Amino acid sequence: TIQSVANDVCDEISWEKDVFGRYPISNACGQGRFSGLADAAYEDTNQCEEDEASMACSVDPDMTAIALTNPQWAGAPPPLECYPNYNGEGTGAWDSLLSCTKDGCNFYDGQVRGSIDPSTVPSSNSFGRKDVEGCCWWGRG
Repeated sequence: TIQSVANDVCDEISWEKDVFGRYPISNACGQGRFSGLADAAYEDTNQCEEDEASMACSVDPDMTAIALTNPQWAGAPPPLECYPNYNGEGTGAWDSLLSCTKDGCNFYDGQVRGSIDPSTVPSSNSFGRKDVEGCCWWGRG
């Protein structure tokens, strides 16, 4: 994406904020609706043509993955990730202004501030998705 090039990272990054100025963790399942850059979530835009459907991998709801890169500015959201939604609660949102010193600033190397705001669970992305289950390919798979 343009954001990946602009931030010199390999993976897509969490770049779209919610109406409260936070980055939904569920951006791993799609982002760009609020900004007008996307009309549909990733799972709705990456459909194979009928003659290629036999080559497509099915979504694995038990898959877990973490992107390798993320932006490197103070308070930047962590790398995109996916994991099963075992508890059914969904994910929260990253607040770049929160202190991370209590939790050890351990979301990624070089983190100096920012954390998931516990009061934001569940928090949806701009397409209404509140979890990251099955969203491991960030539109690239």
